[in-house]
Amino acid sequence: MEVGRSRLQACLTTFWLREYAWAAAEIGAGDTRPEVLEQQLRGEERLRALL
Repeated sequence: MEVGRSRLQACLTTFWLREYAWAAAEIGAGDTRPEVLEQQLRGEERLRALL
């Protein structure tokens, strides 16, 4: 079964949006560990590339 490019892009976009939102929520709650900050940055970069 072949997965269409637009479906794959939608899944990746949803994944990175979730990762970005999780990190943003953690930061908003005061969790500023380096790995959380990195996850937010990585999510933003991936979303910019996908959109």
